[in-house]
Amino acid sequence: MFNVSHLGLYFGIPHVEQAKQQANRLPFKAAWNTLHETTASNDLAQIQLNGLRYRFDSDRRAGERAVSLIENTKGLNEDAVYWDSLAETIVTAQCYEMLRDHPAFSISKQAQWRDWFLERVTHFNQKPFEMTQAESRWVGLLNVAAGIVLEDETIFESGAAVYRLTIDESVRPEGYIAKAVETHDGQSLMNQVLSAQALVLMAEAAQHVGVDLWSYSQRGVSVLTATTYPLYYYFYPEKWPWETGLDLEYATGLFRQHGGFLEILNRRYDRPLRAIRLILKDIRPVNDLYGGGLTTLTHGVSERRGLFG
Repeated sequence: MFNVSHLGLYFGIPHVEQAKQQANRLPFKAAWNTLHETTASNDLAQIQLNGLRYRFDSDRRAGERAVSLIENTKGLNEDAVYWDSLAETIVTAQCYEMLRDHPAFSISKQAQWRDWFLERVTHFNQKPFEMTQAESRWVGLLNVAAGIVLEDETIFESGAAVYRLTIDESVRPEGYIAKAVETHDGQSLMNQVLSAQALVLMAEAAQHVGVDLWSYSQRGVSVLTATTYPLYYYFYPEKWPWETGLDLEYATGLFRQHGGFLEILNRRYDRPLRAIRLILKDIRPVNDLYGGGLTTLTHGVSERRGLFG
């Protein structure tokens, strides 16, 4: 049942409470240090970072600084390539959700922002050219986010439909997303990772409004099938079957930039997958601008203590 609540798009109050309660344990300790010490490289990253400071640190001044930026929709590069512009729009949705109850964010300014945001959503749904498979799933994610931000179930369901259709028709039992990897453009691993990332973010956002996409499956295939498939190739990129010439530098760089979904995915397992645990050990604390931000803080799982604590 679609039941909208507003806090952080991908996280809720339990996530905030956990991060505070376990602040002195790994991986949260390093994530808190990152939250407090990081200097953002651009306006959009600054809005997201200050939004997290507002939500997790109750830092109203940081929230006010974020509001002053998001009110003017700064941080978006209008000259960016299509996917970057699309992903940036989704980040602004997350930021708006974190800031919408801040006292400095007036009702009139919020209405103006939502009008601007709806224009962006409409633009990306017009599909002026044939999108890549990864881009089509990120438009699905945009619609899931927009449905929550605008409290519009029809828009939300159009995004959820992309998720279900991907599971129904595109994810193979082995885990690869057929049209995403069969591109012959040198981007097949990136396409798989970006598609998997979008699916995870859709499922997580949907869960916070009462819609269970995590459990959706067909033919024994689910989001977990698609998201675990590329993990092996983090360690052995030269064995990636869809193109040649990949190396460790490329694979590790890809997961460092877009690995935020692994923290979210890690919470879906009663016993963490060894591959996820090893990758996270390499890339934590994860601060993935397009994948939820500082997901080690928002979705981390405490490392188990040894016998003597």
